[in-house]
Amino acid sequence: MNVTRAITSAVLWICAWWLLAAVEAYGQTAMQADAYVVPHSATDSSTIVVFVRIPHTLLTFVRVTDPNEVGGNFKSDVVVSAELRDSIGVIRQRERWDHVVYATSYEETTSPDRYTIGWLMFRVHRGTYTVTLETLSRRSKEIVLDSLVAVHAADQARGMISRPLFVQAIARDGREVLRPYVMNGDIGFSAQDARALILLASSTDEEFDYIIRQLPYGPQEIQWWDNESIEGRAMASTTRVPRLSDDASSDEALLEIRRRDTSAIQPSTALLEIPIPVSVLVPGNYELALVRRSSWTADTLRVGFRIIWERMPQSLRSIDRALRLMHHILSDEQLDSLEGTSDVQRRRLLMDWWRRNDPTPTSTYNERMAVYFTRADEADRRYSTIQESVGSLSERGRVFMLYGPPTTISTLLPVNDEPRETWIYTNDVNKEITFGIDRQGIYRIRDVFDRSLLPAGD
Repeated sequence: MNVTRAITSAVLWICAWWLLAAVEAYGQTAMQADAYVVPHSATDSSTIVVFVRIPHTLLTFVRVTDPNEVGGNFKSDVVVSAELRDSIGVIRQRERWDHVVYATSYEETTSPDRYTIGWLMFRVHRGTYTVTLETLSRRSKEIVLDSLVAVHAADQARGMISRPLFVQAIARDGREVLRPYVMNGDIGFSAQDARALILLASSTDEEFDYIIRQLPYGPQEIQWWDNESIEGRAMASTTRVPRLSDDASSDEALLEIRRRDTSAIQPSTALLEIPIPVSVLVPGNYELALVRRSSWTADTLRVGFRIIWERMPQSLRSIDRALRLMHHILSDEQLDSLEGTSDVQRRRLLMDWWRRNDPTPTSTYNERMAVYFTRADEADRRYSTIQESVGSLSERGRVFMLYGPPTTISTLLPVNDEPRETWIYTNDVNKEITFGIDRQGIYRIRDVFDRSLLPAGD
């Protein structure tokens, strides 16, 4: 087969952008989607894989009444329908994904941290297509997400480069699999690095230079600090190709990189894998620029993306509030050392303090800090009262932020004394903390008992 023919007939390209309808439910996030194109080496076709991520907050759950259903105590029926249209708007294919989402508790049905992932696949010939996704609940609830995916192949395919799919590498049964972020082309902020998978038209391995630049913050965005640009070099390989993993399930979309035998069929595509060091970057806007080293042109590809801290604690969004909550663990002198001349400088000083007190200070994302301020949000929900309007600043809130929820709580209501509430920690905290409720209705710490002093067996 002629090499040019092999290149032009075997490749479909995703050079796509997503148009997301900003649908909100219960004040939480909307459905998200991402797509990837997998070319078939020996045919003039490819498979478009469309991933969707649906938060539980968008679903309508009902209690399970059938004793034969063992998935959970609550369930929600989810239907995702998709239409594939060509460049002139004619519907070429329809696909449908049916799934039942289970939850064991009511809290799981409303948790913004719980979601389900599904995917749909289209086998297509070369061309330009639009995929429209619609989610319909059988409980008369409707959410619509319109996603525009432009997929095309040129007569001269060389030079065509796909938009990246961002993934996270995880171990599964002793081998590496890749989990797509499914965040509308963005990356989640965490301590784990990411990878960009980019498909390009090439019958040979090629070398690329890349640079990751931080872009300016918008006027309404939380401003962290500036990261230096990251430069590197990567080799696009014709023997590596992404495929849907055998471990992929209705709850988890997974890919694998498999080796392709190029001895029998002339390859027409190459896979470029760019490391994205999320662990050393801060949330914000970025640009990935690629330059083919064999090209006389400037940028071969420029694509913007964001690093998003999806579940960033509300108490950490305001630097004033975050510093105020630090009084639970810092002295006045230490707090003064965190004061800077601007919000950006104060945030950096705060992050530096947490990094110095982090047992694994190699990443920007700090698990201890995230837990502390997440507990602050929870303390506001649990312990805010008329008498104590900010639960995280109360004494119960302080204990909760430092030690987490107690194992058990005992309450004492004496006739001639103030009511008492004792938090018992039988974990590593190993304490009993007793609060008294004064005449103003404010909880005060009255006693702290070290349970290690108890006789063995108690």
